[in-house]
Amino acid sequence: MKTLAYYLLGIFSLCLLNACSDEDNPTPEPPPSKGQEEVQKIVEVLKESNPEVSQFAEILEKVNVADLTQDELTVFAVKNKNTASRAAVLDTASIKNHIVKGRYAKEDLTDGSTLTSISNETLYVTRTENDVQINGVKIEGNAIPAGNSYVYVVPEVIPVIETPATYKHQTTIIVKELIAKNYPSLPLLAEVTIEAKDGSNQPVGTFKTNAEGSVVISHNCDTLIYRLQKTDYADLNDGWIYAGTLDENGNYMYKDLNGDAKLDINDKVNNIEWPYQVIYEKDAQEVNSIHEHFMVPVDKIEEINKIWYETMSNYYENKEILNRQLLTGEGGFNYNNDIAAVSGNYWYMAVNTINILKELQTSLLEIIGEESQVLDPNLINLIMSTQEVNINFYEFYGQTPSYTNEELIDQLRSYAEYLPEKESMQIRRWLAEVYLLEEKFQQAIDIAKDLNDRGMSTSESLLICAIASNKISNPNIEDALRYLNEARARLNGLEPVTSLEGEVLIKTCHFEWGVQNPYPYYRILEENINCNEIVAGFSADKNHLLPIPRTELTIYPHLKQNPGYE
Repeated sequence: MKTLAYYLLGIFSLCLLNACSDEDNPTPEPPPSKGQEEVQKIVEVLKESNPEVSQFAEILEKVNVADLTQDELTVFAVKNKNTASRAAVLDTASIKNHIVKGRYAKEDLTDGSTLTSISNETLYVTRTENDVQINGVKIEGNAIPAGNSYVYVVPEVIPVIETPATYKHQTTIIVKELIAKNYPSLPLLAEVTIEAKDGSNQPVGTFKTNAEGSVVISHNCDTLIYRLQKTDYADLNDGWIYAGTLDENGNYMYKDLNGDAKLDINDKVNNIEWPYQVIYEKDAQEVNSIHEHFMVPVDKIEEINKIWYETMSNYYENKEILNRQLLTGEGGFNYNNDIAAVSGNYWYMAVNTINILKELQTSLLEIIGEESQVLDPNLINLIMSTQEVNINFYEFYGQTPSYTNEELIDQLRSYAEYLPEKESMQIRRWLAEVYLLEEKFQQAIDIAKDLNDRGMSTSESLLICAIASNKISNPNIEDALRYLNEARARLNGLEPVTSLEGEVLIKTCHFEWGVQNPYPYYRILEENINCNEIVAGFSADKNHLLPIPRTELTIYPHLKQNPGYE
C-alpha cells in the first residue's frame, strides 16, 4: 500500500510541476497566416499614401482573416466620400466582399469575367476599353501595388448582385485614318480617345479605340454625345465633318448633314466641342448602332500658321478698336473715366498675343530644327508679328514688357542684319520710329533716308524724316518740307504745302492714318489729340502715354508707371 501511495504522490507531483511550468511558459500564439500578413501590408500602404480611403483601411485592419491562406489578393478600396448615401454598409463583414482571391492587373479584368471574394461572393466584371466596373461600380484610376497584391479605388460600396450588370444600348464607334493617297483602303486608327456624356451632360466615360480602330460603349442613356481626340489628328475642318470620300480632284469631301444635296454653312456641326450625337428612341427596336468616323493627320506647320493667323487677326481688331477710342472718342470714350480700363484690356490682350507667338515659335523650331530657322518663312512671320506687338507696346506706353528701350533698339538692329530684305526694311522702319520717339533725331533721319535711297520708303518713313528734320537741334526746314510733301503725294495726292506751321504735320500723319498708328505722333509733335475734335477728358500732361496696369509693374521690374498715373 505504501508503494502505491508513493506512486500516486509522484504522479500528482509531476502533474503539479507541469501545471506550474505551463503557467510560466504559455502555449505560443500560432503565426499569422499568409493572408493576414498580406492584408497588413495593404493596410500600411493605404494608410501611408491613400488618405481618401482611410475609413476603409481602418475597417480592413480589424477584419478577421486568420484562415486566409492566399498571399496574392485584389482589394477594392471604397473612398471616404458619400458615406451616408451608400446603399450598402461597409463593416468587417461586408468588407470581405471587397477582397478578391488572386492578384488581377487591370488588363486581367476582362469584360464578362468573374472574380471570387474571400467571402465566396461572385463579382461580375464589365469592361469597355479601359473603363472597368465591378458589379456596376466603376474602378477609378489604375492598380496600386501593395505587397504581392493590387488595390483599386472605387467610389462606393460594391453591392452583392446575382447576375451581371446589363445595358440598354451599345454604341460601336469605328475610326479610320483618312489620307488621300490611301483612299479607298483607309487604315483603322487605334488609340483614338472618345469622351462621352449623356443628354444631361453627365459623363458616361472615356474610351479608346483598339487595334481594329473600334470601341464599344455600353450605356443606359437614350442620348449619347461624344467627341474624338488624337494627337496630331483632326476629325473636323472648320466645323465640317469628313465624309471619308474624295471629289473628282482628289480633295476631301464633307458630310451633307442636313441632306439637301449641297454643302454649305448649314452643314457645319452645331457644337464643335461635342460634334457627335446618337439618339435612341425609348420604344425603338434598334437598341444598338455602329458609327464610322474619319480623322486626317494634321499638318503641324499648317496648324501653327492657322493659329498665328487667328491670333493676329484678333490682335489687329482689338488694336484698331483702341486706336479709334483714343483718337476719336468712339463709343463715348472719355480719358478721365475710361483710360485705365481701356489700357488694361489692350495690355493683357497684347501680352497674351506675345505669349502665343512665342509658343508657336517653340513648336515650329521643334519641327524644322534650329539649323533651318533663319530661312524658314513661317518662323520669320512669327518673329515679325512678335516684334510688331512689341513696337505697338512702345508706341502706346513708351516702353515694352519684353525689353528695356535699349534692348528693344538692340533687338531691332540685330533682326535688321540677318532677316531677308523685305522684313529687314520693315524692321528698319520700326527702328526709325523708335529713334524718333526717343528723340534721337539724327539716327531716325539716317535710317529713314537710307530707306528712301534704297527705294524702300513709305509715307511713314518720309513723315519720320520730315518730323525729325524739323525737331533736330539745327532744324532743316527745307528738307522737312520736301519729305512732308513726298509723303502727302503718296496719301491720295494731298496738295503740297509751303509751311510747317499749324497742324499740318499731325494732320498729314492722321490723314487716312497715313502712319500705322498715329497715337504716338501726337506725343512727339506735342499736339492735343484732335482727329475730329478734342477727345473728352484728354490731358496733354499725361494722356500722350497710356497707364500700365499696376499688377504688371511687379511682374516686369524694369517697367515704370507713366507720368500722371502714379
